[in-house]
Amino acid sequence: MHPPRTPIDWQSPGIHPTQARLVLILLERAGVPVDDVLAEVGVCVADLESAVGLVPFGVLRRLILALPPQSREGFGLELGELAPSTVHGPLGVAMAASATLDEALRSLADFGGPRLSAGRFRYRLARDFGDMEFIESFEYEDMRLIVLESTAMQVGKMITAVVGRTPEGTVFQFPYPPPPWADRYGACFPGAIEYGATALRIRTPRAALAARCLAADAKARAAALRECQQEVWEVDFGSSGDIASLIRSRLAEAGDAYPTLEAVAASLAVSPRTLIRRLKVEGLRYQGLVDEARTAVACWRLANTAGPVEQIAADLGFHDTSNFSRTFRRWRGMTPSQYRSSLRSSQAPPA
Repeated sequence: MHPPRTPIDWQSPGIHPTQARLVLILLERAGVPVDDVLAEVGVCVADLESAVGLVPFGVLRRLILALPPQSREGFGLELGELAPSTVHGPLGVAMAASATLDEALRSLADFGGPRLSAGRFRYRLARDFGDMEFIESFEYEDMRLIVLESTAMQVGKMITAVVGRTPEGTVFQFPYPPPPWADRYGACFPGAIEYGATALRIRTPRAALAARCLAADAKARAAALRECQQEVWEVDFGSSGDIASLIRSRLAEAGDAYPTLEAVAASLAVSPRTLIRRLKVEGLRYQGLVDEARTAVACWRLANTAGPVEQIAADLGFHDTSNFSRTFRRWRGMTPSQYRSSLRSSQAPPA
C-alpha cells in the first residue's frame, strides 16, 4: 500500500486524491484494465479512496501512461470536462457562496494550492483586468499539457458556475504553442484563446469582477472557509500537523539566509495570507519564528565562538551592531556582550 505523502517530503509533489479518482474513471472508459495498472503502480483503489494527504504525482503519470499514445492527446480536456464543481469540496462551496467573483477568485488563490502541491494559484489585479495565474512549481515533462488543460478547464468552469455565465471578454492564455488538437479548445474554453503566454492565465475584465455570485451567503462561505483551513492541515501537514515545527525546521536548515514569508508560503503551495492565518491559529507570527531562530544562532555563537559581536551581527543580517544589541536585549534581557560575560562567569572555576 502506498503511504500518504508526508509533510516534510518537499521534493515529492502531489495531486489531490479526487483528481486521481477521475483519472481512473477515464481509464475505465478507455477500456484500460485499471486493476492491472494499479497493481503495476503499487497502489489499489482503496488507497486512493482513503488517502488523506496528496497522491504523489508519479502515480498519476504512471496511470495516464497506461493509455495508448493517441488517447493521451487532449486527455487534460477530458479530465477537466469530467470534474464536477463538487470535486473541489469546501473550496467550491466557498467560491459559490462568495459575494462577488473577485471574492471567489481570492478564495481560489488562498486555498486552491493544497489540492495540487506541484503548483499554486496567484490572483493579481491590474487596472483593466484580474488574472488568475497558475504557477508551475514542478517539471511536469510529458504530463504538462494534461495538467494545464485540466486546470484551465476546471477554473473556467468554476468561474462560470459562481456567476452563472462566463464574463464577456474572458481570455484563456496558455504557455505553449497550439497543440495538434487545438481545434477542440474553442468548445472547451468559453472565451478568447491565446498561446505563447508566460504562464497559464485566465484573464477576466475588471468590471466583471464585481459580478454578484448566484449563491452568495456570508455564513455558508465562512463555514466553508473553515473547512478549507482544515483540509489544508490534513493535506499539507497531516491531521495532527504542526506548521510552526515545519517552519522552524526550514529556518534551521537555512543557515543565516532566512527565507521570506513569501518564499516559505510558495514552498508550501499556499498564499502568504493563508500562511499568516495558519500561524495566527497557533498564536504565532512568521517574524517571531525568524527572531526565535536568530536568537538561537546568536546565543550559540556568543557561547561557543570567540568571534567579535560585530561579525555575529553582520552574519545575522544586522546592518549595525547597535541595532543587534537593542534587538538582542529585547530577546534575552541583556546585551550580547553581557550575555557572553555571564556565560564566562558561570563557567569560571571556583577560586
